[in-house]
Amino acid sequence: MSSEITTATTDLVYIPDHAARACAKLITQDQKPRTRALVEALSAGAQLLEDQIFDLLVGRRLEVAAGDALDQWGAIVGEKRLGLVDGDYRRFIRARILANTSKGSVDEIIAVWALVTGGMTVRYFPMYPAGYSMLTIRGSWLSAPLRRRVRRIMEDIRPAGVEHELVEALTGPYGYEEIAAFYVLGYDAGTYARVL
Repeated sequence: MSSEITTATTDLVYIPDHAARACAKLITQDQKPRTRALVEALSAGAQLLEDQIFDLLVGRRLEVAAGDALDQWGAIVGEKRLGLVDGDYRRFIRARILANTSKGSVDEIIAVWALVTGGMTVRYFPMYPAGYSMLTIRGSWLSAPLRRRVRRIMEDIRPAGVEHELVEALTGPYGYEEIAAFYVLGYDAGTYARVL
């Protein structure tokens, strides 16, 4: 740890220099080399403990968790890793937390859709009387395993008795940036959009 860090959930402040602070508090007659060495040695133990405690506090936060710590988050919220890299897995854990606490509102559905697709643009279109369509515009297609995960989490958050359609589209020469044209497939020049 190189600088002072204040955690988001506590008022604890990381102190990176216990030895220097302790030596600075010595009175003048105690500034002898042996006394300073003893104070620095005792402070090294306090510094080690401080570093380990803050690594534990900060390393367990979802924003910075990695590896086993991230797997523990997944186990808590019910989202398995299944081969995902840490960045993608963290995104799906956040989405699973939202899905687990969701009441099925439009805003919550859009928030989960934006998280799991990672799209540059996401849109929600109501389909009356009981349905909706979701569109994400991305720079590249979602891989098959990611598409399955997206479908699963969107099924979990979908309100009962409501139908949905999930669509991904591309930007650039093989895709439409125009929302009005997102249902068009083809013209024999590549796929413009696809249903997940």
